[in-house]
Amino acid sequence: MPVKQWNVGDVLNAADMDTWTVPLAAIKPSGQPVSNNTLVNDSALVLPVAANAFYAIEALIQYNALAGGDIKWTFTIPASASGFYGVTVSPAGGGFAGGAAFAWTDTYNGIGSGVSTPMNVRIHGILNTAGTAGNLQFRWAQNTTNATPTTVMANSALIGQQIG
Repeated sequence: MPVKQWNVGDVLNAADMDTWTVPLAAIKPSGQPVSNNTLVNDSALVLPVAANAFYAIEALIQYNALAGGDIKWTFTIPASASGFYGVTVSPAGGGFAGGAAFAWTDTYNGIGSGVSTPMNVRIHGILNTAGTAGNLQFRWAQNTTNATPTTVMANSALIGQQIG
């Protein structure tokens, strides 16, 4: 879908405002602990996306990975959707770890801290939904099963802005 062009005198209706000026946003209201390495849908980080659209996607995921459980994640996307994202992880003690372009359905093995210091993951990408509407769903688990849970923390966010 091309970006909408308005002409002088056009009236902006509610649908145009919602589509082109209001971002989609999902913010975690509370932490979610997981103690195994089987990917699960995040309880809050999901965005409904339209068919035949391009979205600029950003996410800030904060997590604790105590005792070596670490974290891994992927996304579920609508059928025939495509695109890519890059990731930056801020581990405890400073420094950064990053990744090149990943397909939305690739599984990324993150980094754990082994201490109670939260870790931050920044995700920036483009999603092209093609002909099918659906959900962009954050999925995650421990990278290595551990009895001490990995927790994706409250206020983590997934944001999408339609750009085409």
